[in-house]
Amino acid sequence: MTLGECTRADMLPCLSVHPLLNASEDFLRIARFLIAGGTATAVNLATLYALVHFAGLWYLLSSVIAFFMGFVVSFTLQKFWTFKDHRTDVVGKQLVVYLGIVLFNLLLNTALVYVLVEYVGFSPIFAQALAALTIAVEGYFAYKIFVFQDSEKNGIEVYSSHGTEEGLENAQN
Repeated sequence: MTLGECTRADMLPCLSVHPLLNASEDFLRIARFLIAGGTATAVNLATLYALVHFAGLWYLLSSVIAFFMGFVVSFTLQKFWTFKDHRTDVVGKQLVVYLGIVLFNLLLNTALVYVLVEYVGFSPIFAQALAALTIAVEGYFAYKIFVFQDSEKNGIEVYSSHGTEEGLENAQN
């Protein structure tokens, strides 16, 4: 099929993706990732506050409940909004892998903060900020590689011969 033979209905597979468009999509995905993470953190903190101050629950029990509330919000937003993975047949597997990454990140966070405070001499707040930044970068790639796939792009191959009929034919085969 040549570019001239594409109809409006099947145009998406016929389009080549410009590198700047890919960079723009990546930037938007990273922005969504950060917003989703911030939202999950806000839910975690609001839940903790409400359970301790309004429900009168013990702070450690409240912290565990708040963690799981933030986890659910984070997983849901990252899956469906950040990474646009709308597959439902793999949710159970994704939850397990996502939880594994979250628990690994908890250990990594603790180790980084410890090393930065005890051996480098940073304040705990600054150490936590650096650890959080490190984990945000690592987490983005871990979720992208090991957990989620963009279901809007599944099945659509993008060719590298931008705009050529040969590249278009390769993308259609």
